Amino acid sequence: MQKEKIKISFAFILKNISYMIRYSYSNCRMRVIGIFIIALFSGINAANVTLFYKYAIESFERENPLLFLLITIMVYLLIHLFNVTVSNIFTNVKFPIWDLKIKNGLSKILYDKYISIDLSDINNADFYNRYVRALNEADQRAVLILNTLQYFLSNLFSVLGIVSVVAILNPILILFSIIPVISSTFINMKITKKDLIMKWL
Repeated sequence: MQKEKIKISFAFILKNISYMIRYSYSNCRMRVIGIFIIALFSGINAANVTLFYKYAIESFERENPLLFLLITIMVYLLIHLFNVTVSNIFTNVKFPIWDLKIKNGLSKILYDKYISIDLSDINNADFYNRYVRALNEADQRAVLILNTLQYFLSNLFSVLGIVSVVAILNPILILFSIIPVISSTFINMKITKKDLIMKWL
């Protein structure tokens, strides 16, 4: 019975997550697009780190190892610095402004719904408690969902970046890299599912 309840609750959570993402996109499109931009740069940075180690090791086989290593380090640092700069601009400058816009939009939706309902429902204690809870938690849940989406996509793109580099360098190694990735992804999905249920209920 408990297991069935959790499944139903998680399905309900997924439905609400889908709604929140769609609403966030319609209310502030750049907030959702920004998540994908950060995730993309996470993948690029992961590939950058992997390639850095490869070329750093190969530099000792070159005619001028010190110069090649210096160029490798400079390229790595430039890409990494660009990635950090873009991520910080979105995370610390743009996202707080866009989050506020989404929060205000959700508050307006709840307020419009409140003034349009029947007076008898307003006097209902259960309804009032649910409304107050929704009003207090709606904006927090929206940001939580967007941050979780960003975390998931950033990790996904990072894995894809590393796997892509490994596949190009040595396709055989892709088999050894996929196994831990799949295992880690499966475990993280289980943890995320449980965490979402605990936070949402």
